[in-house]
Amino acid sequence: MVEKPSAEIDALKNDVRSMSSKIDLIIQKINTMEKNEQVLGRTLVSLNDRIKKLEAQGPASASAASAQSVSDFKEFDKKYATKQEIQEIKYTLDMVNPLEFATIDRVKEMIRDALKKKG
Repeated sequence: MVEKPSAEIDALKNDVRSMSSKIDLIIQKINTMEKNEQVLGRTLVSLNDRIKKLEAQGPASASAASAQSVSDFKEFDKKYATKQEIQEIKYTLDMVNPLEFATIDRVKEMIRDALKKKG
């Protein structure tokens, strides 16, 4: 019977350690959330300042900034393919399968034919 209270005490100690580590994790998460909140707050302040500057400069500068973002988007659009374009290319390649048309033997034969025509 002496061992039971000791085992119960050990179990309680383990439970307290477990709860302590869980509390530490919660504290760590709260601190991370507070830091993120501060970063978001600073970002909002800087964005509000930029908006106020654009509004103060007048509608011409706001439209210039908008035109700049539109031109950036158009440049991005020219540089990269859309998902639909990639799917169309994939479909075409799957349908045509150029590897079936150009075997090594066929290429060698075409080269020989071309050389015969020249020579």
